[in-house]
Order: sequence, then structure tokens, then C-alpha cells
Amino acid sequence: MVSRPKAERVYQPRGEFMSARNSIILTAMLAVALTAAALTASPREKPTQPASDRAARWRDREVLSPQEESELLAVLKEKRPQRYQALTALRERNPKRYRSAVRDIWRWYQRWKHLPPEVQDAHIAELDCRAEIGRLVHAIRTAGDEEDRDSLEEQLRQVIRAQFQAEQVRREHQLAVLAERLRQLRQELQEQSARPDRVVQRRFEYWLEVAEKSRRQGHPHSHGPEHGPPHPPAH
Repeated sequence: MVSRPKAERVYQPRGEFMSARNSIILTAMLAVALTAAALTASPREKPTQPASDRAARWRDREVLSPQEESELLAVLKEKRPQRYQALTALRERNPKRYRSAVRDIWRWYQRWKHLPPEVQDAHIAELDCRAEIGRLVHAIRTAGDEEDRDSLEEQLRQVIRAQFQAEQVRREHQLAVLAERLRQLRQELQEQSARPDRVVQRRFEYWLEVAEKSRRQGHPHSHGPEHGPPHPPAH
């Protein structure tokens, strides 16, 4: 066995150590003082409900309707039958974990269903390949026969190649989306540069309207640019 050299002990003079410790103590005292001053200067009303209740309300808002759950399960049954079978088994075994899993997959589905069909297929292929890679890696690790191991390794290589091809389709689509967004931003910038007076006038009128509305509502110190509506008209 190759012996590893012991890590060298870093020498630090006592004066430097004391200076560093004092600096840490002063920084901590300053942070406490600033926090106390902020709380004293602008006390905030404490939440009327415990954090656990607020978290529960947030989870309730994410509960899928029966129609949404049926829609999701139908897609999984068609596109990812193994995942569908695992979910239905989980629903019987552990309903709480099932609801959590369905919420997570629903978030993915909301993005996936708006993709072009070929990109949808690429996403599904990536997920299936990822699961198959995990299965093959486990099989290779536990394979006892050399011939079986060679066969598993070849299967792993093929699955990795398929995953790579699907990944390229997905990334090409991402680049196309970014390129289109960049084109829109560049066009918007050119339009604004061509008529700066119009842009300034529209924003001027917008903020005057915000100020007048705030005055009518009796809140003269609110709805400034740093507090209120953050996006005046672009052009």
C-alpha cells in the first residue's frame, strides 16, 4: 500500500491569529448591531399563521385536479409506460409520495407539452436512456461472467450514443429558441433607438399616471420606481 504524505501543518503566528479572531468578532458584532437597528427602525408585522401552515397552503395550491392528473397519466402511459406503471404502483403503496411525484412530473409536463414533436421525443428518449444507463451500470457491476460483462458494456455504449443523439436534438432546439429571443430583443432595441422621444414620452406619461393614482388612493410615498410597477412601457 502506498503511504500518503501527511498534510503539512500551517504555522500561523499568535499575533496574526488574534488579529483574525478579533476581526471575526467585530464583524459578528457589527452584523448583530445592524440587524437590531433595522428591526428597531422598521418593525414588520409577524405572520399570523405558522410557517408550516403557509407551506401546507402552498402545497394545496399545487394539487392537481382530477382532469390534470388523468391528462398526465394518459401521456405517461403512452410515452413512458414503465414510469406510468411505477406511478400507479406507488399510488397504491404510498399515496403521499405519489402526490408529490405527480406534482413534480406535472411541472416537467407543462414545459414538455409545448415543445415540437421531435423535441418531445428527444426529451422522452433522454429520460429513458438515463434509466437504462442506471440499470446497465448496476448489471455490469454485479456481472460475474466476462462474456456477460462484454455484452452489457456494448449495450451501455449503444444507449449512451442514443442519449447523446437525443441530447443534441434538445440542445439544437434550445439554441433556436435563444436565437429567436435574441433577434426579438435586437429588433426592439433598434425600434427604440429610432424613436427615443416617443419612448421617453410614453414612460413619462406612465409614471405621471402612477403618481396620480397613488395620490388619489392616499399613498403619496408608495409606488415609486423602486417600489411600484417595475415595467413601464418599453416603446
